[in-house]
Amino acid sequence: MRKNAGRGESDDATSAIRGAQVASRLTRLLQERLVRGLSDPRFQGMVSVLGVEMAPRTDEAVVRVSVLPDSRGRLALAALQSAAPRLRADVMGPMRLRKMPRLRFELDDSLKKMDAIGDVANPPSSEDQS
Repeated sequence: MRKNAGRGESDDATSAIRGAQVASRLTRLLQERLVRGLSDPRFQGMVSVLGVEMAPRTDEAVVRVSVLPDSRGRLALAALQSAAPRLRADVMGPMRLRKMPRLRFELDDSLKKMDAIGDVANPPSSEDQS
């Protein structure tokens, strides 16, 4: 009986590692797919996949994207949500999962925030402005 006492923790750790591997691969495959673009006219600007978050044992993957310029963000997000079933089908083969999670896209403004923090932390000097 004592032998299986810590087994739940091991299963949780294995599940977390597997989830991280799946999320990493899904991030890469989606970025590669989005480089080819979408036929949706709302999909404009530079769209980058920043990461994928997957909770263990769920059927949904949250895909965090950044869109430049910012003014195109909402339209590009709408295009991605509309194309989600097709994108899911496109990456399903290479992923080789028994059950492919649904894709939900969210705008991530962390790059914009980091840029703003950098501007505050390193204001342009008088030499930079000349």
